Order: sequence, then structure tokens, then C-alpha cells
Amino acid sequence: MNTKTISLFREGTLNFWQNFRKIALYSLLLILLYLALIIIAPIIGALIDLVFKVNIFSLLTRMTMPLIILQSLIFPIFLAGYQYLFVKLLRNESSSFKTIFAGFKHFWPVMISNYFRRAIVFAGVFLFLLPLLIIFFLSQAAELPSIFEFLFSDSFPPPLLNHSFTPAFRVLLVLLRLTFIFATFYWSSKLLFAELAALDRKLSSADAIYYAINISKGNLLKIFLNYLPFIIIIFSINFTPLITVNKLIVSVKVFTWLILLLFIFTPWLNSIIATLYVRLSDKFDENLKEEYLERFTVKKCSRDEVDNDDEDNNEDENDEE
Repeated sequence: MNTKTISLFREGTLNFWQNFRKIALYSLLLILLYLALIIIAPIIGALIDLVFKVNIFSLLTRMTMPLIILQSLIFPIFLAGYQYLFVKLLRNESSSFKTIFAGFKHFWPVMISNYFRRAIVFAGVFLFLLPLLIIFFLSQAAELPSIFEFLFSDSFPPPLLNHSFTPAFRVLLVLLRLTFIFATFYWSSKLLFAELAALDRKLSSADAIYYAINISKGNLLKIFLNYLPFIIIIFSINFTPLITVNKLIVSVKVFTWLILLLFIFTPWLNSIIATLYVRLSDKFDENLKEEYLERFTVKKCSRDEVDNDDEDNNEDENDEE
């Protein structure tokens, strides 16, 4: 592994462990906030049922889809703010629990950046798969009528599963899966920092997408190697409880993994992502052309600079007198 890649992973890990107490406290506060919402929601539902005589179950049924949509809107904002917290910690800037909610001050650029990032990833993955899908449908041309009949009816199992797979067909399925994994990684890595750039640099969604693509250019392998350990960890979390059939042991393992995921692995991964963003963006800014420098650099005007300018103006006026 490249020494620069190792140094970034080490720096992100060090950033996490140096601020472990603060991050653990913030994680606990987020969990308590989430639990409070879970407790408050039934109380509000009971009050609605009591005052307006509305069936709470029918109300929840009608509200399920809006709640899912609301969650999908809020989660990217929280995630961008959570990563922004690690960015500020890495830069030794002042931060607090409120930093996690900073994305709400820049809501629409972050949200639209998330929307376009998902759309581009979906379109990019589809373009990677398109040649193999064409080959798949051409190879199954004789089965297409029965496949479409299955898709638009309730017949089970699919007609395709009634036939034994040929070796060539099995190879095609493997290629489809591998291509899907590679394409997902490729496009997700290229646009990994879109929402964070929109929040940190106060960019529009289009500029955030452009900035994210450019700072990740030539660094996709470095990005992959840095979060590869967490991919392995997630797989181990998913499959470890299946090793034993003892329900008590499974419950203890699931609870342990959940605690580790919330307080160790999630903040650790986001610290690595924040470190990658800060270092790659700094490197990109060093080689940025002047016409783009003002566009992608956050304008900072401190009171000291203003005071210094006032002092210089006063000195000039005294000299003139």
C-alpha cells in the first residue's frame, strides 16, 4: 500500500481517537435525540387520537410514505454535517454539537447535490451494465415473452429459473455482478465528497459536483484502500451472527456490533472520509487556476483584517495631513 495512503488512514484514525470523548458524547446525544423522537411520536399520536378521534393506525399508514420521504431528505443533511464536524476538528477550528446540524443552514445546495450525486451514480452504473444487459437479453431472446409474462403477472417461479443455467450464462451473471460492484465503487468514489464540499465551501450543487469529481480525480484507488477495512468490517457484522444458532449469543453479538458500529466504526469511517476530503481538496486548491480560486475558496474576512485595513487607512490620512 502506498505510504501516502497509509498516512491518510493514520491521520484520520488519529483525528478520531484524539477526539473520541467528544465524538462519543455527540453520538450518545444523537441516539438520545432519536429515542426521544420515538417516544414522543406515539404520545403525539395518542393525543391526536384523543382530541380529534382519529384512528392512529390508519393515520400511521397514511403517514408512512411521507415519513420515509422526510427521512431520506434529512439523512444526507445530517451526514454532511457529521462529516463537517470531523473536518473542523482536523483543521483545529471551533466546533460543537451544533456543527452536526450545520447542513440545515445550507440545506438546498446539500440536498440537491445529494440528489444529483445519486442520479449520476445510477446513470453511470447503468451505462457500465448496458453492454452486458444487451448480451443477456440477446442470449435469452427465446425466453423474453415468458419473462415479460412473469414480470406483469403473479406466476412463480420465474420461467427462467425452470431451465438449467449453461456455463456461459453463469459466467455472464458473474460478470454482471462484478461490473455492478466495480461501477458502483467507481462512481460513488468520484462523487463521495459532493455534499461535504457543498457545505464546507458554501458551493452551489453544480459547483459541488464539479469540485468533488476534480478532487477525487486520480485518487480513486487511494479512496478505495482507505475505506476497504470498513467494507470488511460491515461484511463481518452482517455474517458473524449467522455462525451460531443460539439466540442469546446472537443477541449479545448483535448488540455488541451495534454499539461498536455507533460509537467506533461509524465515526472512525467518517473521520477517514473527512481526512481524505481535507487533504485532497488542499492539494487541488494548490494547483487551482486563478479564475477558479475565488469560485471554490471560502471567503474569510476576520475582524483583525478589517481593523488592520482601518489602521492603514488612518495612517494614510495622517500622512496626507
